[in-house]
Amino acid sequence: MPAGGIRPICSSERDAALIAVVSDALLRISDLRALVVSDIGSPTGAVAVHRSKTDREGEGMVLYLGKPTLKQVRAWLKAAEL
Repeated sequence: MPAGGIRPICSSERDAALIAVVSDALLRISDLRALVVSDIGSPTGAVAVHRSKTDREGEGMVLYLGKPTLKQVRAWLKAAEL
């Protein structure tokens, strides 16, 4: 860990993972911004989207990530120690 105790962000891994999630799940940027790590089910690749622009009733939805995207997300989470 660098001086000052600040952990570096794995931006290239993070960016690749986030772009893959947006593409795979067809999310809007606002949907992506609302996600937290716990919204992604690691074993299944399920993504819980609690509310989106097209979800007027606020029921939420579950989307699924493909294996390559899930692999990128796992690699980013491991590198970022999340």
